[in-house]
Amino acid sequence: MAVETWTSNGLWIMTRADETYPQQLADKLKNVSPPILYGAGDRDQLSRGGLAIVGSRDVDEDGLYFANQVAVRCAKQGVQVVSGGARGIDIEAMTSALDEGGEVVGVLAHGLMQAVRSKHYRKAILGEKLVLISAYDPYAGFNVGTAMARNKHIYALSDWALAVSATLEKGGTWNGANENLKNRWAPLFVWMNEAAPPGNHALVSKGAVPVREEDILRDDIHLSEWFNSNRTGNDEESIEQLSLL
Repeated sequence: MAVETWTSNGLWIMTRADETYPQQLADKLKNVSPPILYGAGDRDQLSRGGLAIVGSRDVDEDGLYFANQVAVRCAKQGVQVVSGGARGIDIEAMTSALDEGGEVVGVLAHGLMQAVRSKHYRKAILGEKLVLISAYDPYAGFNVGTAMARNKHIYALSDWALAVSATLEKGGTWNGANENLKNRWAPLFVWMNEAAPPGNHALVSKGAVPVREEDILRDDIHLSEWFNSNRTGNDEESIEQLSLL
């Protein structure tokens, strides 16, 4: 009865045994890849990679603007945006990319059914621009544990990851970024400028690659080429770049 209710509301369900299950999740996460995924939208998008744009719920205007500009650039250059659907950076990146006609993968920790029913998301889903997925019950409410656990799904589905803001030593962005640095699911880039929060500086000191507006928002820069060219920076190089900011 539950499955019938979900499917009648436009959801699909896949397991690790299905041919359409995203190979990146299985390859990168192995035995901790989610056994079941609930979703809505074109499931082929899950295999297209893209740029994960993540960040704190509480972020200043500079951070929101940077996330907006990167997402818009992704949409214009055909780079898919992957994010978590949370307030702040996630919503800004997803909405900005969709408004520009780009493709987006939203990896939710809760409220999948509510999100699928929302007017803005429903239009994008029907237009095959947005796929929403969750490893948790479509009617599930917010839970800190699942919010933390789903971070690995975002990184595993992406080719690169960009953390716009991270609160030092606490919060989902901080924990997810550190987990990604440890497991190397996706090369991690961190936004840096004179107003970057302490968490951003700390992530760079741990091995993330710093990125500034002038690095990736110039007209002559294609994002996928830039991220691929700069994805192998080692810890010493990153720390040296940090000291110059």
